Amino acid sequence: MLLVGWPLIHVGWPPTGFKGAAYVWALALTGLLPISLGLNLLRQLLPWRRFAGGWLLALAGIYLAGFALAAPELHHYQLDQLPVCLGLPLLALASVGVLLLRPSRPRDDS
Repeated sequence: MLLVGWPLIHVGWPPTGFKGAAYVWALALTGLLPISLGLNLLRQLLPWRRFAGGWLLALAGIYLAGFALAAPELHHYQLDQLPVCLGLPLLALASVGVLLLRPSRPRDDS
């Protein structure tokens, strides 16, 4: 990761705007997620709930990072629906991630 990331940072990566947000999502979904999923399937490092919950929280952070990269270009657009566009996906990703990270209760079969 350092071999790829270090030169990209020195040449001015990540770009700003919507292109930067697309690069952040592409890097996460085509690089980091498959690698971590493969490691978790081969080595069984984490239970599936913790793995999925952690990735949903990470995707919420990636969503915020993509929004921060696209924010300079947003002044060209009408921002009537900005709270809905920003809040709903972030709320969904973060809340489901937190629910999956909570410890499960043992069933009471009485």
